[in-house]
Amino acid sequence: MFDRKDLNCIDREYFQVINETCYHITLKSKNTGHTWDITSTENPYGKSIVISHKHNDMDPFHIQPRVHPRSIQEAQDMIKAHDIWQLGKD
Repeated sequence: MFDRKDLNCIDREYFQVINETCYHITLKSKNTGHTWDITSTENPYGKSIVISHKHNDMDPFHIQPRVHPRSIQEAQDMIKAHDIWQLGKD
């Protein structure tokens, strides 16, 4: 579950916030236009954050399998690193 501190740390200069709840945040990168879905789930071992991603609005989301952030800040850092990599490919 995301708390107010998590939600307040979203970089609103970098991302357009599409959806924001205590379990689910959807962000769109202003640099690449990619959309990122960040979901918080609870399990017996604690909180788990899952990131899904799509390149444009017509695509379905796909889970980023090797990305396991422990916080919203870490998720944003991973997304920004992906943007740098993506922009370098273009």
